[in-house]
Amino acid sequence: MVHPSKIETGQPCLSVLEACSSGLAVISSLNDDYANIWGIIPCVRDVDDIKDKITYSINNWINVSKNARKFVETERTTEKHWEFYENLYKQML
Repeated sequence: MVHPSKIETGQPCLSVLEACSSGLAVISSLNDDYANIWGIIPCVRDVDDIKDKITYSINNWINVSKNARKFVETERTTEKHWEFYENLYKQML
């Protein structure tokens, strides 16, 4: 999935998470905080850079796909989401 947008709700946004959960590599210009997310291949908004990252993801499909699934399975669990929102709620009290 190629996702060169910087203006999305949520980082990473739902479409990126859905792609990762399906084992798709995501080539994205997400914020720097997410540059090291497994399965997300960071790019700049430049045609040549995006082309190079697409080529990389095709040539390394098995590992990139496994990393994308691993990210969602380990970092985006329901438990972690509840913990995040519970802590946020406690901070607002």
